[in-house]
Amino acid sequence: MKNLKDTVNIIREESLVWQKEILPPSVFDSYLQSIRRVRRPTFRVNTLKASKHEIMTSLRQMGISVSEFAAIPGCFIANQATDKELLKLDITQNGKIYLQSISSQMPPLILEPQPNENILDIAAAPGSKTSQICAFMQNQGHVDAVEPDFIRVQRLEHNLKLLGATIVNIHHTRGESFCNETENKYDRVLVDAPCSGEGRFCVYDKSSYAAYRAEDVNKFHKIQTKLLKAAMKAVKPGGTVLYSTCTLNRFENEEVLQDALTDFNCKIVPLPKNLTSLTEALIPVSSTANYPKLRKDICNAVRIVPSTRLEGFFLAKIVKDSV
Repeated sequence: MKNLKDTVNIIREESLVWQKEILPPSVFDSYLQSIRRVRRPTFRVNTLKASKHEIMTSLRQMGISVSEFAAIPGCFIANQATDKELLKLDITQNGKIYLQSISSQMPPLILEPQPNENILDIAAAPGSKTSQICAFMQNQGHVDAVEPDFIRVQRLEHNLKLLGATIVNIHHTRGESFCNETENKYDRVLVDAPCSGEGRFCVYDKSSYAAYRAEDVNKFHKIQTKLLKAAMKAVKPGGTVLYSTCTLNRFENEEVLQDALTDFNCKIVPLPKNLTSLTEALIPVSSTANYPKLRKDICNAVRIVPSTRLEGFFLAKIVKDSV
């Protein structure tokens, strides 16, 4: 592609309306630049099956060069190898490493699951974050993983078995239904909600944008709000809920926080400094000056704008007030 106009023509202008509204002009131009690039593959060491030292030794022996992403323990960027090449490796096929974008690895890290806790992953498939949570917990404790789609449940089961995540109970149902009779039960809840996926656009991957419809944003908002309300009900007083999406518009992010948290005593808290220092990609969320109805602590959430290393994401860490 010769210029940014080509990008707009391929992705379709209707797919960029909300991003253009929420991003400052210079950041929007950078966003358009980023979706014209193919990011290098990234993966994490699955500490349920291997150590960082073991994996680094194996990769050196195979002549595969990687760079560590220091903000996330065990996260690496492949310098030359492709996704297809990494997927063929024995260490991938036996679950010792798992290909996962950097942004996707952030929600479990920020959630901070601990051994022997009771955790809920309310929209769990395909299991990337569920298995990462189990690794942080050292397979000690309990995780309930909820997924409504049968095909995705099968993928979830496969990945958890491959990665050795043995403390998970899988529930084939909707997240809000699962939480109907669950109150103040979990130490932490992950709501990595289904979304429109604006943060994943790449002109070289038609599947990342072909199904996008701007009118679906409202549909996703309703689903996300239900899931976040269910999570807030299910988490214990003093417990943590992590809300995340891989989209950029405020209706699926700030507006969901605003609508879902109204009935709960809680606060949105700042993210760890090692993540907020990623100045290449983080920008403040919508200011309350521009949107007066928004609660003030929404400023503690962050939006990750796609870059050469990171997919677009939105992250909000919520702590339910103690009784």
